[in-house]
Amino acid sequence: MRTVRLTLWTAIILAVAVVIVILTFTFAGPELTESQVRTVVVETFLKEEPEAFIVTGTLTFTTSVISESEKQLLPGILSLDLGTTTATVRAPGRAAYGFDAGALEAEDIRLRGDTVLVLLPPLRVFAVEPDLEQLEQRIDVGWARMYRSSGQEQALTALRKLQPAMRELAQEYLSGSDYPAENTIRAVERILGPPLRAAGIENPIFQVEIRPLLIGPPVG
Repeated sequence: MRTVRLTLWTAIILAVAVVIVILTFTFAGPELTESQVRTVVVETFLKEEPEAFIVTGTLTFTTSVISESEKQLLPGILSLDLGTTTATVRAPGRAAYGFDAGALEAEDIRLRGDTVLVLLPPLRVFAVEPDLEQLEQRIDVGWARMYRSSGQEQALTALRKLQPAMRELAQEYLSGSDYPAENTIRAVERILGPPLRAAGIENPIFQVEIRPLLIGPPVG
């Protein structure tokens, strides 16, 4: 009788184990492939920003631009120095930076277990916005120059150079500072975490690297 009971309990335990195994394989989602992870990553970036440029941070800084104009009376004959007119403009501003998601290649996204490896394109300046309400300007007119003709002209020239100078300064900062890269990595983890968890990776681990921006001589 005891043997029968033991056999019965053994059969029940085996039956429960089989049911657990069946349920596990039935309800556990299929393991994500590397190709599926690539699709999730790219589609998430494109959904985040339709233009495919992902803004990951901003910089605030102040930029100064100087424009000068020298003039002589009868150059080559009398060569009388009429003085130098100098205009200096200075303004705070903000630059938005990030990366072009459209430049991502398939091999830039890899899956190693639960670790998602992403190699991002170089960081670039997306837009710069000088705060013209806080613009400061100083104009020094040459001793024999007219303020209206030379001073205002140089002030306008300096203003036209302000935004390009801001962009160049911001790009230099991106190339020489670790903060924008660290900020971008954190932003990418925040963006990709939810969709990857929804796709089946319970606790995704990210390994994000950023390509350096290579600036070479102009082609042609």
